[in-house]
Amino acid sequence: RNVKIATKSKSMVSEELGLNPVLEAIGVEVWETDLGEYIIQLAEETPSHLVAPALHKSKEDVAELFAEKLGIPYDEDIDHMAATARTVLRDKFMEADLGISGANFVVAETGTLVIFTNEGNGRLCTSAPRIHIGITGMEKVIPSMQDMAVFIRLLPRSATGQRITSYVSMITGPRRSDDEDGPDVPVVHELGRVQDGSGRSEGSDGPPLDNEKMLSSGHGCASLRRNGPRLVYLVSPICPRPQGVGQGFSIRSFRHKVAVRVEW
Repeated sequence: RNVKIATKSKSMVSEELGLNPVLEAIGVEVWETDLGEYIIQLAEETPSHLVAPALHKSKEDVAELFAEKLGIPYDEDIDHMAATARTVLRDKFMEADLGISGANFVVAETGTLVIFTNEGNGRLCTSAPRIHIGITGMEKVIPSMQDMAVFIRLLPRSATGQRITSYVSMITGPRRSDDEDGPDVPVVHELGRVQDGSGRSEGSDGPPLDNEKMLSSGHGCASLRRNGPRLVYLVSPICPRPQGVGQGFSIRSFRHKVAVRVEW
């Protein structure tokens, strides 16, 4: 496809798969565009939380990071730092050949990818480039648009405490002849189990489906509150089985994820 630049909206599955290094190894310039993910990318770290990837960073940490990596004066003003990131990333949105996103839900009835965001970067990643690829877990697939109506109310409340996020985007296929924007190339859809060989599946004492029923959680995660974000979310965004809490569970109790790519 002759892709040179890729912009990414938040995708925890891509973090688990180690997608960025693979793309960079074949010459693709990859830019995280969620502000928290952009901070983590500059710091060469992994996300510490599903909703807030840079939760463990203070404003002083970010100011030092921006001064070091972007060559700007040290400035702890949060609005100024956000404006700096926006300036850097705006050109990349326009230059990108490929947009990569996660998906909060995939509607089986229509093949629609549904994305909840507060920054707007998700829409730029999925509509500006000529190619869009959506990556998410099998646990995000729901039967119909009627079912989606329930989750539109449920997800923001459980993840960020909002009644609704700033943007709810529903993406169903490439640009049509009368659309003003959107990708030209159909997103490839393929369903398959992904195991990364880290031994995590060997550490589970239950059948796979027990763990695959566990949904990715937000700020209400019991394991997060007890053990801290770096332990719980370092490897996989799927929470450990609840009975593991307080019983000395380890990272090896995580199961493999499932990657979903859909073709219209």
